Amino acid sequence: MKIDVKRGGGPPASFRSPSFQSLRPVQPIGRGLASTPQAGGPQARPFPAGVGALARNAIAANTRWNVTGLAPPADGRRWASGSSTGTGLFEARRLAAFQAGIIDEDGRPTVTTNESGEPVRSWPHDDTGYAITKKDLDVIGLTEGQVDLWRRFKAPLGMTEKDYEEFTSTLKDALAKDGLEVGEVDIRLQGSSAHFFSGRHKNFPTRETLSGPPEAKARLESWVGERPPSEWPARIPFDGKYKITGNPEDLSDYDVQLSSGAMIGRAKERWDKTSGQTRGHKEFINPKYNFADKRTVSEEFGALTRWAETWRERIGREVSVALFTGTGPPDTSGVGTGISTHFRPSDWIIKKAGEDRDA
Repeated sequence: MKIDVKRGGGPPASFRSPSFQSLRPVQPIGRGLASTPQAGGPQARPFPAGVGALARNAIAANTRWNVTGLAPPADGRRWASGSSTGTGLFEARRLAAFQAGIIDEDGRPTVTTNESGEPVRSWPHDDTGYAITKKDLDVIGLTEGQVDLWRRFKAPLGMTEKDYEEFTSTLKDALAKDGLEVGEVDIRLQGSSAHFFSGRHKNFPTRETLSGPPEAKARLESWVGERPPSEWPARIPFDGKYKITGNPEDLSDYDVQLSSGAMIGRAKERWDKTSGQTRGHKEFINPKYNFADKRTVSEEFGALTRWAETWRERIGREVSVALFTGTGPPDTSGVGTGISTHFRPSDWIIKKAGEDRDA
């Protein structure tokens, strides 16, 4: 089966689970590194940093991506970020998808522009190149129309277009009520509602790793059917965990990322007035995630807090707000797991700082 690898293209033609052996590169790749230009041909896309040597060599030597001889990675899933020796079917699948232009260096669907100049994403893939199938959409409870709105940044998953318009307009109203210059605040969405799949810290369960009642295992089996694990998603898609566990606490949420020097300044002033007993051992800037203390932010910006509470009740999902400095979260892609929420062109941008209009 062939997969439509055109950037911004629709779903695979047959809309079935893609086999990574079916991927084709947009141009030939020589037997050396993929960054080596072909004689008389276009420059091939370079491999992303930290790929495994075995998968790199296998793909560079075989333009048909026939890499069935590779063993899966030891943990069954994880893309070996920062490793020079990582191997496996999922790593090979990611490299194939990256070379074909289906995902970018961060493992996200590529973003181009349509005839009207509006941004549009390619069909949803996880960071290993797995393409969402019709069966996946049926299980998750999404339609192709909802995917189309997501691809065109018109509505994140779980919202209608009207919901999203109200979500963003009332958020800006709340910031204004809190005495902020809204145009100077950078606002973005993170998480699976914005990116379709969770990051590589949230793997799609295997038969061995899934815990819970028999019903959960039955739901997983019903979802994946007779497909071999090498053709399963590597990451959890939007609402995927909930669809397996049946636990409402596993519903996907909305992660609102705010970046503002003015907001940080006000929150820091409140923090400095807080007693040491109240602070405990916490730091104002979380040392792991780099956002400002959430309790302090909630107390300082009351209208923002009430806005989040209102939308939690309205949509039945958690709405989480994280505040960062004006330059946004630092780039931590080369640290630890490589999970990073630093500014990227592929972000779901509600508005950039310095812009009064939506991005």
